[in-house]
Amino acid sequence: MPELKSKNLQSLFALKSAMPALRKPGLTFIDPMTSSVFEPLIFKESKDSQTALRMIQDQMNKAIREAKELEKQGGVNPHL
Repeated sequence: MPELKSKNLQSLFALKSAMPALRKPGLTFIDPMTSSVFEPLIFKESKDSQTALRMIQDQMNKAIREAKELEKQGGVNPHL
């Protein structure tokens, strides 16, 4: 294609994956479980998106509370 002759097409294919931001040591990571939203809740159970996201957020908040409680009791956080 003559109109692309002067264009740098290699830049389209030379992409590098973005590295995730580093976390401070000791921070808890809870898997956001967003893959658990669409297939089971929205597509199969026909829930609206707000309800499905609220359900997942409630599950994540529960996991965070449980991890914090476990650490308070001297246990090892399974999410580190």
